[in-house]
Amino acid sequence: MPSPPTVPDVMRFRISGVLTNDAAWGVRIYTGYTGGVPTVANMLTLCEGVGTAWNDTVVSFQNIGVTTTEIDGIDLSATDGAGNTADVSYSGVADTSPTPNQVAAVAKFDIARRYRGGKPKMYIPGIDSQYVSDESHWKTSFADDMGSGMNAFNTAIKATYADAVTLTGIVNVSFYEGFTSVENPITHRWRNVPTYRDVALVDVVGGFTVDQVFGTQKRRRLA
Repeated sequence: MPSPPTVPDVMRFRISGVLTNDAAWGVRIYTGYTGGVPTVANMLTLCEGVGTAWNDTVVSFQNIGVTTTEIDGIDLSATDGAGNTADVSYSGVADTSPTPNQVAAVAKFDIARRYRGGKPKMYIPGIDSQYVSDESHWKTSFADDMGSGMNAFNTAIKATYADAVTLTGIVNVSFYEGFTSVENPITHRWRNVPTYRDVALVDVVGGFTVDQVFGTQKRRRLA
């Protein structure tokens, strides 16, 4: 099985936790960084910093029964890049009632490049029902405030560092280009297998906008 390409000066972080009924959830971001090769100890500090940024800017929109439990990070610059996990306990603030597990706010990442499939995005679960406008939409004020919260999250990311290693903000990483059609030798059915790029494409995220339309993330609840 081919391996994904390394991505110089980029880290991946996963923010995860549990919803009000103990179902697991998770979101994933990629960030650029400067300052040389991070150590395992650096990665723990950076994971803690990302968690603090998330807690300060996004968690307030989640229901009080939703918890963030860990942030894990890994340096993608090498196949053996340093990684670590920070155990945290951040609870949502809003206390009306939870929305269903599959309902999410969709934060779109604004990048300069355009490509088939649309813009990169993040599905944020656990949003409180006080922000619901109708059976399929968030309130306009929530979409605006959540967009501002995501921009504040990115600003806080840029202020996160460990020794000489400093995060430079959220990026989009494209690992795949096209696909190869592969036949199952038993069923003789064909499927398209994505093809890894030789060199990953990295796009700087300039800002965030949040859709008023509900996102559905049954298949994306764990990033």
